[in-house]
Amino acid sequence: MSTSKARLEENHASALAQTWRAFIASPTGVAAGVVFVILVALAIVGPIVWGDPATHLDIFNGRRSPSWQHLLGTDPAGRDILARVVVATRLSLGMGLAGAMISAVIGIPIGIAVAVAGPRLRDVGGRLIDLWLSFPYLLVVIFLSAVVANVGTLSALFAVGLAGAPRLARVTNTLATSIGGREYILAASAAGIGGPRVLLRHVLPNIAEALCISVFGLVGSSIIGFSSLSFLGIGVQPPAFDWGQLLTLGVQDIYATPLAAMAPGVMIAAAGVASGYLGEGLAHALNPLLWTASRGQARADSPTLAGFRDPVPDYSATDRSAEEVLVVDGLTVRLPMDGRLVPVVDSVTFGVARGEIVGIVGESGSGKTMTALAISGLVPFTATVSARRLELNRHSTLSGGRERERIFAAGLGMIFQDPMSSLNPALRIGTQLKEGARHSRGIGSGAVTDRAIQRLREVHVSVPELRLRQYPHELSGGMRQRVMIAMALMNEPSLIIADEPTSSIDVTIQAQIVALLEEINRSRHASIVLISHDIALVSSICSRVLVMYAGRIVEEISARGLAAGEAAHPYTRMLLSAVPDLSRSREEPLVNVPGQSPDFANLPAGCPFNKRCPLAVDKCSRDRPELFPIRTFNTRAACWVAQDAVQ
Repeated sequence: MSTSKARLEENHASALAQTWRAFIASPTGVAAGVVFVILVALAIVGPIVWGDPATHLDIFNGRRSPSWQHLLGTDPAGRDILARVVVATRLSLGMGLAGAMISAVIGIPIGIAVAVAGPRLRDVGGRLIDLWLSFPYLLVVIFLSAVVANVGTLSALFAVGLAGAPRLARVTNTLATSIGGREYILAASAAGIGGPRVLLRHVLPNIAEALCISVFGLVGSSIIGFSSLSFLGIGVQPPAFDWGQLLTLGVQDIYATPLAAMAPGVMIAAAGVASGYLGEGLAHALNPLLWTASRGQARADSPTLAGFRDPVPDYSATDRSAEEVLVVDGLTVRLPMDGRLVPVVDSVTFGVARGEIVGIVGESGSGKTMTALAISGLVPFTATVSARRLELNRHSTLSGGRERERIFAAGLGMIFQDPMSSLNPALRIGTQLKEGARHSRGIGSGAVTDRAIQRLREVHVSVPELRLRQYPHELSGGMRQRVMIAMALMNEPSLIIADEPTSSIDVTIQAQIVALLEEINRSRHASIVLISHDIALVSSICSRVLVMYAGRIVEEISARGLAAGEAAHPYTRMLLSAVPDLSRSREEPLVNVPGQSPDFANLPAGCPFNKRCPLAVDKCSRDRPELFPIRTFNTRAACWVAQDAVQ
């Protein structure tokens, strides 16, 4: 029991440390936190230290200019302006926090209730929230304050708190509705978990980040609302005073003592801005997905990465052709999982020669697409990328900035899997084709239009002049994919990365797209990296194939050897066996790869494929193999069994 308690305390301390590191990684959040702490400190000690100068009347010293005794001067009644502004912090900041809390207590439950209500109630509730929000915030505050018919602090608190509730209700309703149909919500409901528990355990934690930003943003709005009521004379009443009341008095005498109006105005603005940015910083810190990604690259000696690195042949030391377009050496991509950075692409090394077509195959989740995204600089913002070398046309793309954008614009073209989601539905085809070339190459309007028409002709799009004026939804799936290929060719790239370019179109069009890629390769001598699940397709068009599993290349083989069944790695052989063969009898069952793809956060020791491999030996569960030449099959495979067979 004591061990379990110590472990819980250790995990809690670790989570707090990660939260703190994520918070300080946000410069605006840290700056806002410092300002907010100063305001809280002033609210606590201000009335104690500066209470007397703030309230002491001395009409003989009224409207004094700033001096060492009165840093901001005095008001017409001789009271110290700085002291009054500092003392007013307690009431202004306290009322702002209280108003935001009232709004949260009222608005968040309403938003959730509307989200989980039936269709009719959901529609009616949403309309009522929208109606409430259609009125200006300050107008609602003034109206509610008048409804109470009791001028003072409490009525102002009620008015501001109730006026802010619809904003949080709308945010909560939208967020809760957006995740209401997610698989994990449906699974929890199917498992018999009651509605309130689903809300507390599954819905609220997933929208807490956005709610945190909204609530803290509402603190600033509440302070402005209270100050506005006091400015109009229906908020805080004398002898109490807040920043709004001080602003009213200062404006009345602004020409004689301008600092009396400027000082409370600056405090109102500082409190509003600080609360907003503090909410963003806290939301960043409370999001566990950002804990490990908030400081960029993980340290190479990080203990959380132990066991994920193993020797890879030094690409820089190998004899490669000077004509290589792409050089990838030790590419590693890490994503935050379970509070640590986990490699989803692990020490990948390969090259692509000019005019070569290289295929990358593997199951879903093997790291194919993430490899392509890392090469093209399109990884998610939570990911970190590292490599010994990552070069396109002999230019390193590891550094960011405009130089990398220029390298990509001049030498890389991307063809994505789903052209409908990759093309902007609100823009015409011509606009999307031309904007890249105009932005990166500075080509004139007439010349870039001619180039777009020529590229559409090259990919066999009929009537290209008409297509330029059409929208994506007006084209068929195959035609949209041709437009995507034409877009990739606009800047005449030396390398094209095609990520599942045939998966979202029918079989007859697939053959045309494959033939088109081969034609582009021949006519333009462009290198192509083709990513696909279809191992038969890849072996028919590529000269070399990389087989990926668990984020690593487990075999590199020629397409001719792959087609001849000369694969050395058991995983590659299983993929080949799973390809449907029309020569088989109907009674013969289809072959599948047993088991499931491994979890990157919990990869098994040794070879990651050992749990699914029928040939695995004891060594496979202890040591992770590296790519090793298998001369019998003229391939390289990361497999202990294949290596032992040739030794």
